[in-house]
Amino acid sequence: ALQPDAIEQVVTEAVRLKAEVVALDEKEGGVRSTLNFGHTIGHAIEGLASPQLLHGECVSIGCVYEAVLARDLGQLAPSAVGRISRVFKAYGLPTTCPLKYLRLDELMGKMALDKKNAAGRVRVTILKSIGSSFDHPQPVDTALIRRLLSPSLLVLPPAAPPSGAVLVPGSKSISNRVLLMAAMGRGTVAIRGLLQSDD
Repeated sequence: ALQPDAIEQVVTEAVRLKAEVVALDEKEGGVRSTLNFGHTIGHAIEGLASPQLLHGECVSIGCVYEAVLARDLGQLAPSAVGRISRVFKAYGLPTTCPLKYLRLDELMGKMALDKKNAAGRVRVTILKSIGSSFDHPQPVDTALIRRLLSPSLLVLPPAAPPSGAVLVPGSKSISNRVLLMAAMGRGTVAIRGLLQSDD
């Protein structure tokens, strides 16, 4: 169960940090944009899900998706994505968007109107590690965002079986991809360091 004293301490510290960042960058010229982590995707979801989902719940979902985006861009370690997701879950926050709100064209339309965009490009606060991001939101290819938010993917067999070595980090999603690659291979496939999960 959530402990009221711990929640109060976390919220107080979050408000203090936000006030400190805003004071450093009153006109949103740099570091203040880090406060937008989770908001590009979160606001789009909120535009479809409100009032059924609260602002904070939508931003929680957005944070997890934007962490995955940072990982896919090669900026954030896969283990950090898992940690972010686990922490939000521990506080009872949602980490995935309900399928009924995953209406890609509508979500992308909402993101196209985001105040952080520039030169017609969707821009997202990209984490480099937990607690560290680029000073300014980064332009991101909308095809990458669409793929991230897509409720389903079509998997096609490769022209030739994959070969080579893949390092398996402590991430369930990467481990699942390695299993899929192993299933498409031919001959003996050895997997070491695979993350195991009860779910």
